[in-house]
Amino acid sequence: MMRKCFRDAWLCLSVAGVCVTAGCASAERPGCASGRVWVMPRGKDFVRMLDNVDQWPETAKITDVFGGADHALNRAYTDEELSRAFRVLKANGMRLGLEVGAIKPWGRTGAKVFEVQRPMWERFNRLGGDIFALAFDEPLVAVTMHLEKEEPFASMTAEQRFEYAVEETATFIALVREHYPQILLGDIEVYPSMKADTVIAWVDALEARLKAKGVRGQDFFRMDVNWVAFPVQNGSWEDFMRIEEHCKKIGLPFSMIFWASDLPGDPKKREDPTAWHKGVMHQGEAYMKHGDPDQYVIETWVDAPPETFPETKDWTFSRSVIDFYNTFIKDRAK
Repeated sequence: MMRKCFRDAWLCLSVAGVCVTAGCASAERPGCASGRVWVMPRGKDFVRMLDNVDQWPETAKITDVFGGADHALNRAYTDEELSRAFRVLKANGMRLGLEVGAIKPWGRTGAKVFEVQRPMWERFNRLGGDIFALAFDEPLVAVTMHLEKEEPFASMTAEQRFEYAVEETATFIALVREHYPQILLGDIEVYPSMKADTVIAWVDALEARLKAKGVRGQDFFRMDVNWVAFPVQNGSWEDFMRIEEHCKKIGLPFSMIFWASDLPGDPKKREDPTAWHKGVMHQGEAYMKHGDPDQYVIETWVDAPPETFPETKDWTFSRSVIDFYNTFIKDRAK
């Protein structure tokens, strides 16, 4: 099955190795081809979804990239399960995307995190899971929020912690580029706990450091927005748009995660089978009045919704993807 990843947005001339897009400001960036629709179920549902792809065929057709966290997939599944899942992935024209670390409490340097994660990626590749893209799980947050009270970070100024995160993330990207030049790469950061000015400064500093190292810049930049926290953390979609607009200004494809951020803090909603679907659609309705991302990432890492498929049943995860696509993506030209 020919790759449909550039459907609606991209014209891919694969024989010539050229990608032409109307939705990317820089023709030099392979991130133009990084996939318009990403679907990221819970790790425990990864293989089960692919074993039952007949239960979500329309969702599969509109999915460019399907995946999960590398450590979760590596830990949860046998070689046989992953090999079977990767065959189904390819047969249905989807590519494998992974969320990975770049700086973590268990790996405080880019080199250490690369060393720990590389065997997992090699395992996936050996089993037929050709990795298409890696998204980094919030390295700036790791240094400036998760590790700020631990040494040596506690003795650093805020500026020094920021610079450390830039350097080690750039080191991680350089190592991946060296060993896996075909894999597309992009960072994930947060809002509104991380302010818009900080995120914009981060994007520019990281791109500048990569350029100084002679390393290709990011192929996309992804935001995880905790929209339910806007009232208490002084956030808004209008303020957030400064980040998206800056990425587009510098030619960096912009990626947005859509999820039910109102679920984790509300016990009643966690027990409501409709809450996930309603939360994702709420974010879409609120954000799409302002934004126009290059990537749409429908992702759950919370224990919801209770059912993943079939796509024909109300409130399932796959149904939320279909409904989101039909409502917010389908008729949006890129």
